[in-house]
Amino acid sequence: MDPDGSNVRTLLGGPATYQSPAFSPDGARIAFSSNRDGDFDLYVMNRDGTGLAHVTGPSVPDTTYDDSPSWSPDGSKLVFGRLFSLGAELGVVNVDGTGETALTSVVTSGYLDWPAWSPDGTKIAYTGGGTPHIYVMNADGSGAAPLPALVGDTVDHAAWSPDGTRLAVHDLAHGIVVMNADGSNPVPLLPSGEYGTEPAWSPDGVYVVFTKIFPGSPRIARIKADGSAELELTTGVGAVDGHPTWSR
Repeated sequence: MDPDGSNVRTLLGGPATYQSPAFSPDGARIAFSSNRDGDFDLYVMNRDGTGLAHVTGPSVPDTTYDDSPSWSPDGSKLVFGRLFSLGAELGVVNVDGTGETALTSVVTSGYLDWPAWSPDGTKIAYTGGGTPHIYVMNADGSGAAPLPALVGDTVDHAAWSPDGTRLAVHDLAHGIVVMNADGSNPVPLLPSGEYGTEPAWSPDGVYVVFTKIFPGSPRIARIKADGSAELELTTGVGAVDGHPTWSR
Protein backbone atom coordinates (compact mmCIF):
# COMPACT_ATOMS: atom_id res chain seq x y z
CA MET A 1 0.00 0.00 0.00
CA ASP A 2 0.98 3.64 -0.25
CA PRO A 3 2.27 5.47 2.87
CA ASP A 4 -1.18 7.00 3.47
CA GLY A 5 -2.87 3.56 3.51
CA SER A 6 -4.34 3.80 0.00
CA ASN A 7 -3.80 1.52 -3.01
CA VAL A 8 -3.67 -1.74 -1.05
CA ARG A 9 -2.77 -4.70 -3.27
CA THR A 10 -2.07 -8.41 -2.82
CA LEU A 11 1.26 -9.77 -4.05
CA LEU A 12 0.94 -13.43 -3.02
CA GLY A 13 -2.11 -15.40 -1.94
CA GLY A 14 -3.44 -18.89 -1.38
CA PRO A 15 -3.69 -21.06 1.73
CA ALA A 16 -0.08 -20.55 2.87
CA THR A 17 1.07 -18.06 5.50
CA TYR A 18 3.29 -15.15 4.41
CA GLN A 19 4.92 -13.06 7.14
CA SER A 20 7.80 -10.81 8.23
CA PRO A 21 8.33 -8.92 4.93
CA ALA A 22 11.42 -6.75 4.58
CA PHE A 23 12.24 -4.45 1.67
CA SER A 24 15.76 -4.60 0.25
CA PRO A 25 17.90 -1.46 0.71
CA ASP A 26 17.20 -0.36 -2.88
CA GLY A 27 13.47 -1.08 -2.52
CA ALA A 28 13.46 -3.46 -5.50
CA ARG A 29 12.92 -6.75 -3.64
CA ILE A 30 11.10 -8.14 -0.62
CA ALA A 31 12.35 -10.91 1.67
CA PHE A 32 9.81 -12.79 3.77
CA SER A 33 9.05 -16.05 5.59
CA SER A 34 6.44 -18.56 4.41
CA ASN A 35 5.29 -22.16 4.83
CA ARG A 36 4.19 -22.35 1.18
CA ASP A 37 6.47 -25.38 0.62
CA GLY A 38 6.11 -27.05 4.03
CA ASP A 39 8.17 -25.63 6.88
CA PHE A 40 8.73 -21.91 7.28
CA ASP A 41 11.63 -20.86 5.03
CA LEU A 42 12.93 -17.56 3.67
CA TYR A 43 12.00 -16.33 0.19
CA VAL A 44 12.83 -13.29 -1.92
CA MET A 45 10.73 -11.76 -4.69
CA ASN A 46 10.58 -8.58 -6.71
CA ARG A 47 8.48 -5.81 -5.18
CA ASP A 48 5.65 -6.53 -7.65
CA GLY A 49 5.46 -10.20 -6.59
CA THR A 50 7.36 -11.65 -9.56
CA GLY A 51 10.67 -13.51 -9.51
CA LEU A 52 9.95 -15.63 -6.42
CA ALA A 53 13.08 -17.43 -5.14
CA HIS A 54 13.46 -19.94 -2.29
CA VAL A 55 16.43 -18.89 -0.11
CA THR A 56 16.64 -21.28 2.89
CA GLY A 57 15.67 -24.97 3.07
CA PRO A 58 14.66 -25.49 -0.59
CA SER A 59 16.49 -28.72 -1.40
CA VAL A 60 15.22 -31.25 1.16
CA PRO A 61 12.41 -31.35 3.74
CA ASP A 62 13.57 -29.85 7.02
CA THR A 63 12.15 -29.13 10.45
CA THR A 64 13.29 -25.55 10.90
CA TYR A 65 11.30 -22.35 11.31
CA ASP A 66 13.17 -19.53 9.56
CA ASP A 67 11.72 -16.07 10.12
CA SER A 68 12.36 -12.34 10.56
CA PRO A 69 14.78 -11.65 7.68
CA SER A 70 16.76 -8.39 7.66
CA TRP A 71 18.90 -7.23 4.72
CA SER A 72 22.55 -6.27 4.84
CA PRO A 73 23.00 -2.65 3.67
CA ASP A 74 24.55 -3.79 0.37
CA GLY A 75 21.59 -6.09 -0.35
CA SER A 76 23.71 -9.23 -0.67
CA LYS A 77 22.81 -11.08 2.55
CA LEU A 78 19.96 -11.78 4.96
CA VAL A 79 20.26 -12.24 8.71
CA PHE A 80 17.40 -14.24 10.22
CA GLY A 81 16.11 -16.15 13.22
CA ARG A 82 15.82 -19.95 13.20
CA LEU A 83 13.90 -22.27 15.52
CA PHE A 84 14.50 -26.01 15.33
CA SER A 85 14.48 -29.13 17.49
CA LEU A 86 17.64 -28.18 19.40
CA GLY A 87 16.62 -24.60 20.18
CA ALA A 88 17.16 -21.26 18.43
CA GLU A 89 19.96 -19.43 16.65
CA LEU A 90 20.61 -16.47 14.38
CA GLY A 91 21.99 -17.13 10.92
CA VAL A 92 23.13 -15.28 7.83
CA VAL A 93 22.77 -16.38 4.21
CA ASN A 94 23.49 -14.93 0.79
CA VAL A 95 20.34 -13.81 -1.00
CA ASP A 96 20.89 -16.52 -3.61
CA GLY A 97 20.72 -19.17 -0.85
CA THR A 98 24.45 -19.93 -0.69
CA GLY A 99 26.89 -19.45 2.16
CA GLU A 100 24.51 -20.04 5.06
CA THR A 101 26.32 -19.57 8.40
CA ALA A 102 25.27 -19.53 12.05
CA LEU A 103 26.08 -16.22 13.77
CA THR A 104 25.30 -17.39 17.30
CA SER A 105 25.49 -20.56 19.32
CA VAL A 106 22.23 -22.44 19.84
CA VAL A 107 20.17 -21.43 22.86
CA THR A 108 17.84 -24.03 24.35
CA SER A 109 15.75 -21.66 26.46
CA GLY A 110 14.77 -18.01 26.33
CA TYR A 111 14.65 -15.84 23.22
CA LEU A 112 16.87 -15.42 20.17
CA ASP A 113 15.07 -13.80 17.24
CA TRP A 114 14.12 -10.63 15.31
CA PRO A 115 17.58 -9.53 14.11
CA ALA A 116 18.03 -6.12 12.46
CA TRP A 117 21.12 -5.10 10.49
CA SER A 118 22.42 -1.58 11.18
CA PRO A 119 22.51 0.85 8.23
CA ASP A 120 26.32 0.98 8.25
CA GLY A 121 26.55 -2.83 8.20
CA THR A 122 28.71 -3.15 11.32
CA LYS A 123 26.10 -4.17 13.93
CA ILE A 124 23.07 -6.42 14.34
CA ALA A 125 20.43 -5.74 16.97
CA TYR A 126 18.27 -8.66 18.09
CA THR A 127 16.00 -9.98 20.83
CA GLY A 128 17.61 -12.33 23.34
CA GLY A 129 17.63 -13.45 26.96
CA GLY A 130 15.29 -15.28 29.30
CA THR A 131 13.16 -12.16 29.63
CA PRO A 132 13.20 -10.69 26.10
CA HIS A 133 15.62 -7.78 25.81
CA ILE A 134 17.51 -5.99 23.05
CA TYR A 135 21.10 -7.03 22.41
CA VAL A 136 23.58 -5.63 19.88
CA MET A 137 26.48 -7.60 18.39
CA ASN A 138 29.02 -7.11 15.64
CA ALA A 139 27.92 -8.26 12.20
CA ASP A 140 30.18 -11.32 12.48
CA GLY A 141 28.39 -12.45 15.66
CA SER A 142 31.03 -11.29 18.13
CA GLY A 143 30.75 -8.82 21.00
CA ALA A 144 27.09 -9.38 21.91
CA ALA A 145 25.86 -7.23 24.80
CA PRO A 146 22.46 -6.10 26.11
CA LEU A 147 21.45 -2.46 25.88
CA PRO A 148 21.18 -0.79 29.29
CA ALA A 149 17.89 1.01 28.73
CA LEU A 150 14.62 -0.56 29.80
CA VAL A 151 16.39 -3.27 31.80
CA GLY A 152 13.76 -5.32 33.61
CA ASP A 153 11.14 -4.63 30.95
CA THR A 154 10.16 -7.10 28.25
CA VAL A 155 11.58 -5.54 25.06
CA ASP A 156 11.79 -6.95 21.52
CA HIS A 157 11.53 -6.16 17.79
CA ALA A 158 14.31 -3.58 17.42
CA ALA A 159 14.43 -1.47 14.24
CA TRP A 160 17.30 0.88 13.33
CA SER A 161 16.55 4.40 12.16
CA PRO A 162 17.86 5.10 8.63
CA ASP A 163 20.81 7.10 9.98
CA GLY A 164 21.64 4.42 12.57
CA THR A 165 21.46 6.78 15.55
CA ARG A 166 18.20 5.48 17.07
CA LEU A 167 16.27 2.28 17.66
CA ALA A 168 12.51 1.80 17.71
CA VAL A 169 11.46 -1.16 19.86
CA HIS A 170 8.41 -2.87 21.29
CA ASP A 171 8.30 -2.58 25.08
CA LEU A 172 5.69 -4.65 26.92
CA ALA A 173 5.09 -1.87 29.43
CA HIS A 174 4.93 1.06 27.00
CA GLY A 175 4.23 -0.22 23.47
CA ILE A 176 6.39 1.54 20.87
CA VAL A 177 9.51 3.21 22.27
CA VAL A 178 12.24 5.18 20.46
CA MET A 179 15.69 5.46 22.03
CA ASN A 180 19.27 6.25 21.10
CA ALA A 181 21.24 3.41 19.54
CA ASP A 182 23.19 2.93 22.79
CA GLY A 183 19.92 2.42 24.68
CA SER A 184 19.82 5.84 26.32
CA ASN A 185 16.89 8.27 26.41
CA PRO A 186 13.96 5.87 25.80
CA VAL A 187 10.78 7.75 24.84
CA PRO A 188 7.34 6.03 24.56
CA LEU A 189 5.43 7.22 21.48
CA LEU A 190 1.86 6.04 22.05
CA PRO A 191 -0.68 7.74 24.31
CA SER A 192 -2.15 5.99 27.33
CA GLY A 193 -4.71 3.36 26.33
CA GLU A 194 -3.00 2.47 23.03
CA TYR A 195 -0.60 -0.37 22.34
CA GLY A 196 1.53 -1.46 19.41
CA THR A 197 4.40 -3.71 18.31
CA GLU A 198 6.61 -4.53 15.27
CA PRO A 199 7.97 -1.02 14.54
CA ALA A 200 9.68 -0.03 11.28
CA TRP A 201 11.00 3.36 10.13
CA SER A 202 10.13 5.52 7.15
CA PRO A 203 13.14 6.09 4.85
CA ASP A 204 13.48 9.72 6.00
CA GLY A 205 13.40 8.78 9.70
CA VAL A 206 10.36 10.97 10.37
CA TYR A 207 7.77 8.22 10.96
CA VAL A 208 7.55 4.85 12.69
CA VAL A 209 5.03 2.42 11.21
CA PHE A 210 3.81 -0.34 13.53
CA THR A 211 1.18 -2.97 14.25
CA LYS A 212 -1.46 -1.41 16.49
CA ILE A 213 -3.06 -4.14 18.61
CA PHE A 214 -5.06 -2.18 21.19
CA PRO A 215 -7.70 -0.92 21.21
CA GLY A 216 -9.42 -2.90 18.44
CA SER A 217 -8.18 -5.61 16.09
CA PRO A 218 -4.58 -5.71 14.75
CA ARG A 219 -4.02 -3.06 12.09
CA ILE A 220 -1.24 -0.92 10.65
CA ALA A 221 -0.63 2.62 11.90
CA ARG A 222 2.11 5.21 11.69
CA ILE A 223 3.27 7.92 14.06
CA LYS A 224 6.00 10.54 13.97
CA ALA A 225 9.14 9.64 15.91
CA ASP A 226 8.34 12.48 18.32
CA GLY A 227 4.98 10.87 19.20
CA SER A 228 2.76 13.19 17.15
CA ALA A 229 0.51 12.80 14.09
CA GLU A 230 -0.62 9.20 14.57
CA LEU A 231 -2.58 7.83 11.61
CA GLU A 232 -4.23 4.42 11.22
CA LEU A 233 -3.52 3.04 7.73
CA THR A 234 -5.66 -0.12 7.78
CA THR A 235 -8.81 -1.15 9.63
CA GLY A 236 -7.90 -4.74 10.51
CA VAL A 237 -11.47 -5.74 9.66
CA GLY A 238 -11.63 -9.21 8.09
CA ALA A 239 -7.86 -9.64 8.23
CA VAL A 240 -4.88 -9.91 10.57
CA ASP A 241 -2.67 -6.96 9.64
CA GLY A 242 0.91 -6.95 10.91
CA HIS A 243 4.66 -6.93 10.22
CA PRO A 244 4.80 -3.59 8.34
CA THR A 245 7.90 -2.61 6.35
CA TRP A 246 8.55 0.67 4.50
CA SER A 247 10.21 0.73 1.08
CA ARG A 248 13.19 2.95 0.33
